[in-house]
Amino acid sequence: MTTKLRAHLVWAHPRDNSLTSALVRAVHDSLVERGCDVDELDLYRSGFDPVLHEPDEPDWDDPTKTYSTVVEELADRARRANIIVVVFPLWWYALPAVLKGYLDRAWNFGRLYGDNSGAKPSAVVWVALAGLSHEALDKRGHIDALARQLDDGVAGYCEIGDSRTIVLCDAIDAPDLVAYVNQVTQQLDEVVRDTRGQ
Repeated sequence: MTTKLRAHLVWAHPRDNSLTSALVRAVHDSLVERGCDVDELDLYRSGFDPVLHEPDEPDWDDPTKTYSTVVEELADRARRANIIVVVFPLWWYALPAVLKGYLDRAWNFGRLYGDNSGAKPSAVVWVALAGLSHEALDKRGHIDALARQLDDGVAGYCEIGDSRTIVLCDAIDAPDLVAYVNQVTQQLDEVVRDTRGQ
């Protein structure tokens, strides 16, 4: 019998009837179909506060520091996962503020990176929905810049071995949910297979 993988599905969009939320529902179902237990975190509907206050500021001299209850719980949810999937709209060529705040607070020193961080996910898949075309983003290097930030600057720093950034373009003028789901599930198939093979 195959052991079920744990997937943590994190997403950010202010409207629960958005294209982003429709994609999240499809990704959720796709993960379940691939034999994963899914722990979903909707940053907006959960009321998450993205502002890092003093209790959650890293203490570089103390990797065992205890953070706020919220941060400890969110970090534990991320650390228990084999795979993390993060879905978000690309705003100003970057993450929404609530998602950046989630990384600042929950993926904290001694929890997802640094000394004492312990167990962590094997893989993370970043899924960005962009209004611009691939050509418009690519000609200024925005796709590569986002991938470097997320795959190297975040996942690499946290020593998560497999990080993939997917940018789904034309999400305003020519959205194609079926094509988006196919692109994401192709990556999920690889990630699930590779994670099971470890």
